[in-house]
Amino acid sequence: MARVVVVGGGIAGLSAAWQLQQAGVEVVVLEQGHEAGGRMRSFQWNGTWVDRGAGETSGNSVEMRSTAEDLGTEIIPHHGNEHLTTRVYKGGEIHEVDSMDPKSYLRFGAISWTGKARMAAVGVAIARAMRRRSGDGFDPIAGAWADDESIDTWLGRVAPDFLEYAVEPMLAGQASWDPGQVSKGYFLSLFSSHQNIDLYTFKEGMGQVTRTLAQHLDVRTGASATRLEVSDPPLRVDYEQEGEQRAIDAEHVIVAVPGSRVLDFVVGLDLIRRTFFRRVFYVPAEWLSLRMAGPPPGLDGMVYFPRKEDRDIARAGWHPYPTNPNDWMFTMLGKYQFYRSTLGWDDGRTFAAKMDALRRYWPGIDDHVDEWKQERWPEGIPSFPPGYCRDLAAFRSLPALRGIGFAGDYLLGPATEYAFETGTTAAREALAQLA
Repeated sequence: MARVVVVGGGIAGLSAAWQLQQAGVEVVVLEQGHEAGGRMRSFQWNGTWVDRGAGETSGNSVEMRSTAEDLGTEIIPHHGNEHLTTRVYKGGEIHEVDSMDPKSYLRFGAISWTGKARMAAVGVAIARAMRRRSGDGFDPIAGAWADDESIDTWLGRVAPDFLEYAVEPMLAGQASWDPGQVSKGYFLSLFSSHQNIDLYTFKEGMGQVTRTLAQHLDVRTGASATRLEVSDPPLRVDYEQEGEQRAIDAEHVIVAVPGSRVLDFVVGLDLIRRTFFRRVFYVPAEWLSLRMAGPPPGLDGMVYFPRKEDRDIARAGWHPYPTNPNDWMFTMLGKYQFYRSTLGWDDGRTFAAKMDALRRYWPGIDDHVDEWKQERWPEGIPSFPPGYCRDLAAFRSLPALRGIGFAGDYLLGPATEYAFETGTTAAREALAQLA
């Protein structure tokens, strides 16, 4: 009998398993995919490492950085989008702003001076959120006090230009979010906790961390959990592997799958937990990468497109590979509604639709493309709509289940470091119960 079974081999599950193994606990990881890593994987494309999902992490992730260093992975600066600089398209012109630096908005040409004056109300709300923070880290439940409406509704009322030409392009271009999918409370907690952050990656892409962790752990791939019943330990995890039904017993189980999939196999949860997991929703996310000899004719650099300017493209442009400043590529990320409309399409049809959108700004792009890659995640990034912060606070206030813990980005935020942190938290809770 394994002492701990971790269901899910993404960064949340692998970080939990690593912390437990370092503490001397026997751990088995069940991963339904053919390799571990989840949405944090990388591959080599013509000699350069390219990310399949997550493309960077921030300097705020002390624990993740420390673990990466312990594993011997080489940390490098992220190239191509440092400090979340946003180059916004408006009426044929490009305007630049540092999305996490409030003073930068005063120089931001996409917003009129009247629009900037209306941003004062946003500054007051952010200052209030900062006063409510406890500690240095980010915690979304600190925004529960302002969790009653979406930022689409709130900012559309108090600072519409700021919404349309700063917030919406940043959310769509970084997380594929529509402003209606993010609550005022979550936005204020996020914005008040992130100021002038640095981004970094690894020499072999973000997936170097998950690959290295998996090499040090007992990871069973192709293993899809089918049933875990809430009961007193020992617990039994039923799973399917290689077409066979199997089972493994454990003193403790950490469920580290996307929150929207927990109820697919975990049975016996109380009403509050079931209600919470039913609310978890992931927006689709896709990356189109084009390899070409040089930049196509059209707009320069990486450009973010507000929804008032373009309903399909979130951001697109010519930029260096995050792992190699000497090698460049062209990438496109679409908006939520664009992905929704193409979810059932095959790769060829979605590629054609994206190229149609790109030709509006890079009319000669077809003649420059040598090769293309497309990553499609129907469940890409968790959303945090109105009421989510309060539901999360209620979920976390419940007494811990005996023998079962949870980890995943939906418990904190849509970034690798947050997923990692939920894994280490779940590991600490498991160690406390096993002691």
